[in-house]
Amino acid sequence: TGAYDDPASGIPYGEPWQELLVEGGVREKTAWEIANELRRTGIWTLTDLQTNAQTALAAFQRGYGMDVQRLREAARSR
Repeated sequence: TGAYDDPASGIPYGEPWQELLVEGGVREKTAWEIANELRRTGIWTLTDLQTNAQTALAAFQRGYGMDVQRLREAARSR
């Protein structure tokens, strides 16, 4: 009938980075943070990833950096 489960979510586009990262062993919260950073910087597809390797690396660093910051805060609060 042309109906969608969640029409407000829009048309799916790009790779499911968070799922691929989790399958690769990355913690789910970190995977979502990295995936969001990749998308925020315009990396949605494999072609984007291959074309913008330095941007992707920076997105990974920011995503993991969020985990490092939480680790520092946890260590300080002990």
